[in-house]
Amino acid sequence: MIVDSSIVVLEDVTKFREKGETPAIAAILAGEALMSSIIASTITTICVFFPVWLLKDRLEIIGLLVQDLLFTIGISLVSSLLVAIFLVSVLAGKWLPVHSRLQKPIPANPLHIQTIWGTVIGLWLNIPNVKMPPPPKNGYTGK
Repeated sequence: MIVDSSIVVLEDVTKFREKGETPAIAAILAGEALMSSIIASTITTICVFFPVWLLKDRLEIIGLLVQDLLFTIGISLVSSLLVAIFLVSVLAGKWLPVHSRLQKPIPANPLHIQTIWGTVIGLWLNIPNVKMPPPPKNGYTGK
């Protein structure tokens, strides 16, 4: 709930950057395109807790316990909404290094995870001399 809005904004900034927009324009377009949907989803989540807040007097002790929890959840959701709209889009537009595959090919295995994972599994299963083939040196192997 807390990070969903930021993830959506970050993905949209990345989408606009991959289409060739400048970082500042990508941040503005992502903020404009998603502002109403992010606000609506956050308000919907806050409205789920509204009936409990209305009935807190009838719930007696549980109402007292839930009252602080409702306040905390509400404040955290509103602050995450503000961070997603203002801070994430600006920072992603300014510092997110995005390259399309035409500009800079994405390596097939940048961290050699298959090699490391194959060695770990081979040691765990006691299979001698298990080595994965090295990744291609030119990076992206797609056609």
